[in-house]
Amino acid sequence: MREKQRELAERINKMPCVIIFFAAANIAIFLLTDFMGDTQSAEYIERWGGMFPPRIYGEGQYWRLLSSCFLHYGADHLTNNMVLLCCVGSRVEKLTGHWKTLTIYLLSGICGSLLSCLAMISKGEYAVSAGASGAVFGMIGSLLWIVVRNRGNVDGITTKGMVLMAALSLYYGFVSVGVDNAGHIGGILTGFLVTILLYRRRPHEVGAA
Repeated sequence: MREKQRELAERINKMPCVIIFFAAANIAIFLLTDFMGDTQSAEYIERWGGMFPPRIYGEGQYWRLLSSCFLHYGADHLTNNMVLLCCVGSRVEKLTGHWKTLTIYLLSGICGSLLSCLAMISKGEYAVSAGASGAVFGMIGSLLWIVVRNRGNVDGITTKGMVLMAALSLYYGFVSVGVDNAGHIGGILTGFLVTILLYRRRPHEVGAA
């Protein structure tokens, strides 16, 4: 009986529970907001907690830096973020553990929103920003450092592959209309730097296939 309980605990421990939770939370919130109104409307997204600089620096609603990370402009926006989150985030959680992944995700999302807010303020051009992409890009930055730390190869992922993924993801944002590139940059840099502080390489990960 104890052996079965131990096996069950090990299986649960190996599951990307944090990424599953955040993916489920994003989907659930989208379904709720989409059911109750128009998720393509900036005014509607702002009412639900979208990141809008005048609300933050003018009214002190700093919680929007986080709440905006769980809102999405339509099903396509949600799907793109969740697919990338599950693909990259599950790898990060496998290599760093649950609590470190939780920390990286939340800090990347908040810092992505913060850099986006500061960029808008500096330009004097305001828009309602929303989406999990800051946190998702944080996962990309995190996995990039993990691969670098493991001498360019971990779990079959190479440094060149990760650099290419990061570059293409950022490039897509710059050539697309209505994309919060500052949020992406803030997320990927935060994920990279936080992982430098938190990640400790395990011997069996080096050169893993």
